[in-house]
Amino acid sequence: MKKPDDIREQETKKVQELLKKDFPDIKIETELIDGDNPLRGTL
Repeated sequence: MKKPDDIREQETKKVQELLKKDFPDIKIETELIDGDNPLRGTL
C-alpha cells in the first residue's frame, strides 16, 4: 500500500508533466509546506 506522500509525489509529477507540455518555458518548483504540496511556477 502506498503512503500518502508517495501518492502526493506521483500526482505532483503528473501535474508537472502536464504543465511542462503546456508551458515549456516555465520552470516549475514544488515545495512541501506542512504536508501540503502547492505548485509554484516561476518564469
